[in-house]
Amino acid sequence: MKKRVFAVMLALVFALCFTACGGGGGGSADEKAGAPVTQETYDALTEGDWADMSLEDYNEYFGKEGVVDEERSADWGEDYLVVDYYNDDETGYIHFLFKKNDDGIYMPSSISPSFPE
Repeated sequence: MKKRVFAVMLALVFALCFTACGGGGGGSADEKAGAPVTQETYDALTEGDWADMSLEDYNEYFGKEGVVDEERSADWGEDYLVVDYYNDDETGYIHFLFKKNDDGIYMPSSISPSFPE
């Protein structure tokens, strides 16, 4: 009898855990996907205020963290980061050079595309 009660209680605990962890709030994959990394996105960025967005803003904008090129960043110096945001099949990317401002926030100083023709 004790084993059955224990088994039922354990089953209830598991059921509660799954319902607590499984429900909503996280958003769909489409909501988290961010902007696509395309030539069109690059064109739209360069037509706007691309220099007013920080590194963190771009991570949120693209829905992923950019890939920091440590070697090229070191070539620029300690206040710089070279960051690439690759498209999904990694055939192209948007390349950024970020410079740390007086507040310690990395802001872009240049942006360039690299996509196959």
